[in-house]
Amino acid sequence: HVVRRCLAKDPDERWQSASDVMRELSWISKEGSAASVVSSVQVSRKTGKRLALGVVAGTVLGALLASIAWNVRPEAQPPALSRLDMVLPPGQHLTGLGLTRHNVALSPDGTRLVYSANDQLYLRKMAEPEATPIPGTDSARSVFFSPDGESVGFWSQGGKLKKVSISGGASLTLCDAGVVWGASWGLDDTIVYGQSPEGILRVSANGGTPEVLIGAEGHRFRQPEILPGGKAILFTAAASDGSWGDRAQIRVQLLETGAQRVLVQGGTDARYVPTGHLVYSLAGSLLAVPFDLDRLEVTGGPVPLLESVMTIGTLGAAQFSFSRNGSLVYVAGSASLPESALVSVDRQGVARPLIETLRFYSLPRFSPDGQRVALTIGAAGGRDIWIYELVRGTLTRLTFEGGSYPELAPVWWTS
Repeated sequence: HVVRRCLAKDPDERWQSASDVMRELSWISKEGSAASVVSSVQVSRKTGKRLALGVVAGTVLGALLASIAWNVRPEAQPPALSRLDMVLPPGQHLTGLGLTRHNVALSPDGTRLVYSANDQLYLRKMAEPEATPIPGTDSARSVFFSPDGESVGFWSQGGKLKKVSISGGASLTLCDAGVVWGASWGLDDTIVYGQSPEGILRVSANGGTPEVLIGAEGHRFRQPEILPGGKAILFTAAASDGSWGDRAQIRVQLLETGAQRVLVQGGTDARYVPTGHLVYSLAGSLLAVPFDLDRLEVTGGPVPLLESVMTIGTLGAAQFSFSRNGSLVYVAGSASLPESALVSVDRQGVARPLIETLRFYSLPRFSPDGQRVALTIGAAGGRDIWIYELVRGTLTRLTFEGGSYPELAPVWWTS
């Protein structure tokens, strides 16, 4: 009740002063309440074509999770909450949101934000109004901070895992990496990352030859996170047929023994928070479950925390990040890949719709004679190749296997 009043959209419905909040908390602690239960919290946000990032700073995440775990004590001070809606500058757009990459990262101390836009990384100090580009980060994806917050790692579309100091200097290549699906930098200066179809790999933060840490064995493993203590890895798993979203699993594996267990059935992209919870994504919402770090067990049911967080539902990556002090940054938006029309553009830049029906079109390829277009239709794990006849305006299905990118990219061949 207190948290909802603090976050009410209408200013007249909010507490008018910190003393009002303190009196309410004192009454709860003395009279007793269902303070250990929290309902879904709706956080207001602005809308706009260029709006990309919402930042909830202070200790809002800690406040929400604390209300799940324990009653407020009389001497406890209410956390100072602040909120920032950040609009990217004109002409700047977040990179590749249609792919399962992490494009925002908050530093461990919550003072700096790095995001990928226009195919490079930008650094925003939270105490300053403007973001500045980080040199040497062309085609950067899957961004993540070092534990000390002084460097960021990222994957380049050239197939390289790299790192760069936020204070400046050239980026350094750590290793060759096919396609990286999430990464985490541990206190022991090792980096783990997901790479299909190999599984979860590990490499030194100083560079070297990567090794397979957790073999996929018929599954797709993504979005790994090194848990505190460095003895276990948290990650998302799904069958190789692309069954992500509510059919995916959040798993944990002990590095010493290789013992693995399922923590959450139906959910992706989990992160551990210091309050003793896992926060994960499901259908565009963030949920939290209590988690025993020593026993590596979930000890309670999920509680919704935040809605409308950009998540590629069929692929599992959620665009959010938070710091150790409880600050949270996320990209607000749809929980699924956007459907689109298929259009052609002539040499004068005039666009003409070919197929106006909105579907998941991708990878169009003209035939050598320019009379047909081969393309894929469908979401990840369920794409098939279709042929569009330009003259007749007909669309014919060619395959029925329901394959997935990149294995299903059509290529015209002539003898």
